[in-house]
Amino acid sequence: MVQTRSQWKRVDETKRLRWLLVAIAVVLTAAIVAGGYFIWKSLPPSFFSKGDSSSSLLKEPEPEPWDGETLPIYSDDFNLVLVNASHPLSEDFTVNVTEVDGVMVEERIARPLQKMLDDAEKQGHHLKLVSGYVSKEDQEKQHQAKVQALMQEKGYSKIKAEDEASAYVEKGGYSEYQTGMAVNLTKEGLASGEDFSKMEEYRWLIRNSIFYGFIQRNPENKTAETGMAFEPGHFRYVGVDHAKTMRQLEMCLEEYTTYVYRQTYW
Repeated sequence: MVQTRSQWKRVDETKRLRWLLVAIAVVLTAAIVAGGYFIWKSLPPSFFSKGDSSSSLLKEPEPEPWDGETLPIYSDDFNLVLVNASHPLSEDFTVNVTEVDGVMVEERIARPLQKMLDDAEKQGHHLKLVSGYVSKEDQEKQHQAKVQALMQEKGYSKIKAEDEASAYVEKGGYSEYQTGMAVNLTKEGLASGEDFSKMEEYRWLIRNSIFYGFIQRNPENKTAETGMAFEPGHFRYVGVDHAKTMRQLEMCLEEYTTYVYRQTYW
């Protein structure tokens, strides 16, 4: 049977549609292959290593060497922890100590402390780190020794000696030295009986400690608020931003933690 012109036309249209579908399929396949190749090239080499690839991808990077300048930043849960006669140190507070100039301190304050000491030295102020971290047990021993000294030297009753001793040496569990964030500083070679607060090293600390995140913990004009006697060499880490704000507001740590709480929750 001879096909009519209209039949031939339909055959041609069918062939064109088939070729169009084939062309679309080829384009889609090429796009999928290209996309897969791009994703494959983008994967890190560790993805193809043997073993548990997921754990290698999630592994924390090694800390970069300290450049000697950049100071760390910590959360307020660390910076503003308050420990005094009314606020015992929480049992779940963890301390990881490291050594700075032969003194043990919380490792998180080691860098800013070291930089402060180094910068003071460069400017001709020879500071000496006297003490830092103290365990709860050793702190209690120091407190009891102070109590006994007051009883023997001044004839105080034990109750009166306990009360006065706490203004100089806190009880075990109530001392921020247990956090490792508090340190005692003095002038290198300071003679016995000399007053550190009269030294240029002390004045340098008062001017500059805040730029390293440290505050004078028990200032002379805040003994009523801190409950502690004036300690010129006692400095405490709170972080740079908080230290600067405390200086501006002229607040000790007891006042400042109350201020921050009110700003946050009131």
